[in-house]
Amino acid sequence: LDLVTAADRAVETLIATRIAATFGDAVLGEEHGRSTGAGGGLWIVDPIDGTYNFVHDYPRWCVSLGYLQDGVQEIGVIYAPPTDQLYVARRGHGATRNGQRLSIEAAPGPQRPLIEIGTTPARPLANFLTVIERLVGNGIEFRRVGSGALGIAQVATGEIDGYHEAFMYPWDVAAATLIVREAGGYASNFFGRPGWEVGGAMLACN
Repeated sequence: LDLVTAADRAVETLIATRIAATFGDAVLGEEHGRSTGAGGGLWIVDPIDGTYNFVHDYPRWCVSLGYLQDGVQEIGVIYAPPTDQLYVARRGHGATRNGQRLSIEAAPGPQRPLIEIGTTPARPLANFLTVIERLVGNGIEFRRVGSGALGIAQVATGEIDGYHEAFMYPWDVAAATLIVREAGGYASNFFGRPGWEVGGAMLACN
C-alpha cells in the first residue's frame, strides 16, 4: 500500500487547478487520476515524489511536472524544495538546473560508475536482488535513495551515471527523462510504447 499524505493531495489539487485555469489542459496525477481538458495538451504531475522521505524529513523529494503535446514530451520541470533546486527542460532547447545549462558530455566521467536503482512492489523482489548482484559482480557502486524523478534528473547533472527501475509510473518519469535527453544523455522512450499510462521499466544513463 502506497503511503499518501494530505500534502500529496493538496499539492496535486493546487497544481491541477492552476493548470486548468491557465491552460485548460488535461492533467494526469498520481493521486487523483486523469482529468479532462479542452487545451489539447496533457500535464503529468507527481505532487511529492519521494513521499517516504518527505514524511521522515529526509531532504530528498521533489515536485515533478511533465507536459505532453500529441503524446510527445515537450516540457519537464522538477523542483526540489529541500535544496531549492529547479530543473527545467524544453524539447529542442536544452536543460538547466537553477539556470545553469546541463551537459552530460561536458561532465567528467569517473572510472567506476555510480548507479541508482529503484525497487517496486509491482515486480518480484528477486528481480531487484538480481540487479544488485550483477552490479556488485561488475564492481559497480549503487544506491537507492527513494525519489525516482530526482534520481533520473541527477543523471543529467553527472552526479550519478545511470538510473534503473523495473517498473515506474508516468508521473515518475514525465519530466526527468526529458531533462536527461536535453542534457545529452539517454532515457528509455517511456511514452513511445503502448500502454504507457499503466507504467513500465526505465533506464537512464550518460
